[in-house]
Amino acid sequence: MKPSSQKVAAWVTRCVFGILFAVTLGLIVRDAAVMEPNPGDVAVTAALLAVPLLLIFFALDILVESVEQKVM
Repeated sequence: MKPSSQKVAAWVTRCVFGILFAVTLGLIVRDAAVMEPNPGDVAVTAALLAVPLLLIFFALDILVESVEQKVM
């Protein structure tokens, strides 16, 4: 593949992972808001769960990029 199309593919995967991250974190916050009436607890829950979730999606992005480089 051309370098420009590799950059496009990388940005597309990052956008997909970003959307998945936002949707997943939104669902977690929604569930926490249903269980906990205190907004402070919901914010702490979201912050504590956002960090490992972000690391998982970051690792998946690196994995996808390495597979793309091997294949292409």
